[in-house]
Amino acid sequence: MNNILEPVKSEAQQPVSSQSSEREAFLDAVLDNLIDGVVVLEREEPMASSSLPTFRVVFANREACSRLGEEHLQSAEQLFERWNTKFGIDLRDLCLRCWTTRENHLLDVHALDDPSHWEKLSLSVLDHRIVVLFSDISQQRRDQHRMVEAKERAERAAMVKSQFLATMSHEIRTPMNGTLGMIELLLDEELTQEQRELAEGAHESTASLLRIINDVLDFSKNENFELKIVEEAFSIRELLSTLEAVFEKRVEGKDVEYLMSIEDDIADVLVGDPGRLQQVLVNLVGNAIKFTPSCGIIYVRVEKIGEDEGAQHIQFSVADSGIGIPKEKLSTIFQPFSQVDPSLSRAYGGTGLGLSISRDLVRAMNGDLTVTSVEGIGSRFRFQLHFPVAQVTALDQKLSDVSHPKEIEESFPTFAPNDVLILVAEDNAVNQKIVTKLLEKYGCRYLLAENGQEAVELFRAHGEEISLVLMDIQMPVMTGIEATRRIRAMSDPPGQEMPILALTAHVLEEDRATFLEAGMNEIIGKPINRQALFEQISRLIERNDQGGASS
Repeated sequence: MNNILEPVKSEAQQPVSSQSSEREAFLDAVLDNLIDGVVVLEREEPMASSSLPTFRVVFANREACSRLGEEHLQSAEQLFERWNTKFGIDLRDLCLRCWTTRENHLLDVHALDDPSHWEKLSLSVLDHRIVVLFSDISQQRRDQHRMVEAKERAERAAMVKSQFLATMSHEIRTPMNGTLGMIELLLDEELTQEQRELAEGAHESTASLLRIINDVLDFSKNENFELKIVEEAFSIRELLSTLEAVFEKRVEGKDVEYLMSIEDDIADVLVGDPGRLQQVLVNLVGNAIKFTPSCGIIYVRVEKIGEDEGAQHIQFSVADSGIGIPKEKLSTIFQPFSQVDPSLSRAYGGTGLGLSISRDLVRAMNGDLTVTSVEGIGSRFRFQLHFPVAQVTALDQKLSDVSHPKEIEESFPTFAPNDVLILVAEDNAVNQKIVTKLLEKYGCRYLLAENGQEAVELFRAHGEEISLVLMDIQMPVMTGIEATRRIRAMSDPPGQEMPILALTAHVLEEDRATFLEAGMNEIIGKPINRQALFEQISRLIERNDQGGASS
């Protein structure tokens, strides 16, 4: 077998030659026992000036010969012919290009008679030789194929799960809208004390069910990296004041003292996601209320722990004198569906998702949620967030668009409700009654359509009188999306487009984008919050009167 490192005979001295021969023999033995094929080619000068350069085999290890089906590889032509027959590759052309450009080449090829057999071919220029390496990568390719298939199966499963959750969210929210809405209408009536207590109990139970559904949806969004964090100016004190009123009502009758404090040096107006911050605090305080027995204390504290140019670092802590968490459970308390003890899920209820979602939300806002607890003494949850400080004018602008619950009944009639005609497109009989009762409560006239086609026809007949459209999405005959597009096409003049407010149980972010693209101005999710509903009606009508609602 020829030597891969053949010495220059004319310069060799005997001791050196002997030493060199030993090294070369050792290298030959190493290369000969590699599991990859190795062939070394040397360029030969053409016999005639018009002939192409040729190559001769300097070295070929046993693996190369075996995989090419040869006992010995005598010539480059033999190598080129075998590669062309087995893999359909013009190895001669590749060697010439490699030699001419002095660039290495790397490619994967499969056998013509066996598509599952793959080789990785590598050509490298080394001084005046070309080293050809080929490795069997069939198993690697099979592993990659299995990984791709597994990834595709996982993506299909995730898509099916998302579609299932979206469908179930809609199907559950629709009857829940009817339940909550009817109970709220009932609570508006004159009731005996016992009747009111029963109705309030039913309302709280339904609201709890809605919170569970929201938890499951948020958990699914986080698994799919779809949690959205917004940046907007908000009043931290207004947010805490609203929560305080809610929590004080929830601890009524439980003999639990609820305390809240916020340091004076915290800015009035911050920039962040008030909705997500509120969601975290609601989860933490809700847990504290749930696990704190009578005569206990719940303390929410908000303090500034640092400040840099134009921003404040704020720490939120929620402490309680409740049952506490066993030491061995502290490491798992933030895991999905985790409970301090399985029996507690029956005693106190809940999905075990609240803390997991809260931690994910805090992390999405670039903070972290931690807990310290002593069993039988109580627990304290803390998280720190970084908020840029907003200008007061930003808050003024924000507050100018907001109506508080007590202001709705006073402010909405300034639009002369008797002169306001609202087109309601809703196919569900219970939801029809809820929406129309709410409109009647505020003195608004309305037209009722039971599907998108009826909505388009009513708009065509009464378009000049209609002030706003409340549009359901999923309806028979014609969907709310198609009805919106057709109503938009009839808008005249274009600058005075009809305000269209979607009322829907489809609450996912991708659904919202679809509705806005179809031409809807805003979206109200079901179950309907009457405050949010009349805030949007008030704002859209006012904006349209001032020059047109943008779609």
